[in-house]
Amino acid sequence: MASQGTLALLERLAAPDLPEIPSPGPDTPVAISADLRHSGYKLAPIDLNLFPGGWHNLCPAAIPRASELLRRWAERQGLRGRRVVVLAEAMTRNPAYAENLVTIGRALRGAGWDVDYIATLDDDQPVLVPTMTGDAVELHPLRVEDGCLLNSDGEPADWAFSNNDFTSGVPALIESVRTPIAPPPRLGWHQRRKRAFFEAYDQVATDWASRAGIDPWVLIPETVAIDDVDFWNQQGLDRVADAVEAMLARIQAEYDRRQIDDQPFVVVKDEAGTFGMGVLTVDDAEVIRNPNRKTRQKMQRGKAGRPITSVLVQEGVYTRDLLGDCVAEPVAMAVDGVMTGGFFRYHCSRTETENLNAKGMVFARLCCATDPAGCPGDCHRDDLRYRAYGRVIELAAAAAAEEVAQGAS
Repeated sequence: MASQGTLALLERLAAPDLPEIPSPGPDTPVAISADLRHSGYKLAPIDLNLFPGGWHNLCPAAIPRASELLRRWAERQGLRGRRVVVLAEAMTRNPAYAENLVTIGRALRGAGWDVDYIATLDDDQPVLVPTMTGDAVELHPLRVEDGCLLNSDGEPADWAFSNNDFTSGVPALIESVRTPIAPPPRLGWHQRRKRAFFEAYDQVATDWASRAGIDPWVLIPETVAIDDVDFWNQQGLDRVADAVEAMLARIQAEYDRRQIDDQPFVVVKDEAGTFGMGVLTVDDAEVIRNPNRKTRQKMQRGKAGRPITSVLVQEGVYTRDLLGDCVAEPVAMAVDGVMTGGFFRYHCSRTETENLNAKGMVFARLCCATDPAGCPGDCHRDDLRYRAYGRVIELAAAAAAEEVAQGAS
């Protein structure tokens, strides 16, 4: 793992004498992942997922740690019993997603639960979904009886671990169930908006950085939300362009003050979605004010064909991490608010300003610093990055807990 530029920020964030981050509480999500960007002078989350995928990209040494934290989270939530169902997406032809489910199951079984996989399927028969490694996951049709989700044996599940982000809405069968579901379906992308997380993160990171004697600017990407937009019909785009223009000017002023030579850019992104869809890198507001057909089409719809009607305009953060000659960005994962592991997403056909969550991306594991002996040869053993990324994902977890609490109030 190489880095263009200084490692001073990573070293500062990895220092052992920094203040504690707010402890996990009742609203701490069971698991999160965050896409991070490290420019040398800034290390910040640019996206946060409450229904994280990519578990199979973690170093194997991270899974026992995840099991321990899953058990701790469940105890604090007062969850009892041994029967857990993983509420999955109905991706019956996606080996990578199936591998992800296998790893989630491994972590849950390591915590002592019996695990089944359920999903909203087209018929009432189980489906075998092949994994990347030649195994298979058996997805069972979602069934409810007396308000309880059932496992494959027809027994009531004690709780459900959701790996379905409900982009298309919550199935009617689930809306009235009494079985605890974590995260709750109300936090799915049919309803959740990214601004809530970034507003909470701004406050959490600012408070912690002030106590740590660290400039909050190095941790926070400026973010502005714009509603009522329609790229295809070019409605509301003047407001987006004005926000882009103003943010580029603010970034340039900050760069001038800090003697940073980079050219400012911003990212315009779908405010409710994942999979790297609906993401546009911009260094000139005219791209938004007068979009070409390709731009309009790219920003028309998100995952599952959902129309994009609100966007974030976010400060662009360069990525200066490299794997070989390819630009890379870390993805960190936390269970019960604690850094559990991570991996690098890298892309050999993209630049340091572009969205790397795109066709052609490749993943590389980040070694778990707490158990280096358990890391196989294909894991990148980097204690400095692991600790620095850990600070940021744990700040993000504290912010996600605030987001969940505010959404429940």
